[in-house]
Amino acid sequence: SMAMGNIVPGRYMLSTGTAWTITGTAERPDRGVIPGGLNISFHVVTNRWTVTQYVGGFGATVDWWLQQAWQAADPAARMEKKRLYGYLDEAVAATPPGSHNLLFLPLSGHAQGPDAVPATSFIGLELAHTRADMSRALLEGCAFEVRWFLDDLRASGMAVDELRVSGGATGSPVWPQILADVGNVPIVIADYSSWAALGAAILAGWGAGAYGSIEAGIAALQPPVRRIEPNRE
Repeated sequence: SMAMGNIVPGRYMLSTGTAWTITGTAERPDRGVIPGGLNISFHVVTNRWTVTQYVGGFGATVDWWLQQAWQAADPAARMEKKRLYGYLDEAVAATPPGSHNLLFLPLSGHAQGPDAVPATSFIGLELAHTRADMSRALLEGCAFEVRWFLDDLRASGMAVDELRVSGGATGSPVWPQILADVGNVPIVIADYSSWAALGAAILAGWGAGAYGSIEAGIAALQPPVRRIEPNRE
């Protein structure tokens, strides 16, 4: 999180692995402002705290969908995951936002309240819907889980300026734009994966005196990033 520049309030890191988590930065561990469901921990930066929330098992959800929708029935002919993700991206790119009025509710996520019975659903499914519509609906449903969490932060008074994304979703040409559009938040990504190692290098450089501050270490070592703005239309 720190290596991505997540050291100031308003900037959040979304980690998109088997499970998705969001981590942000707070200047005070103030439960009067920070929503109750967030975990608060010490930041590596002095007088900063991290706030973290599990969002949902969306990587696992997509893997399940790929196996059901594209994988060969014969286990001996199972295709590599990268190829399956390529099929998913092509299908979603060919389908309009809104998935022709099809909705998807993930098995886990912000929408599943503490007393809810976990249940995954396609809502509004008709014979006219295609596998591509269902694929986009799944990605949009996961994006709305992120959106509801960001809305809770905004409602509490916490700034939400940008979401820096790491992990599997960054490899998709379509999912980051969906996250930006649904969440109404700029998405920042880099073609880089070893963030934990980079963070350790920044801390080591700061501790050894190679950098005068953690901020200087981030500026010196952070790889190039690209920014994806929300498309309001």
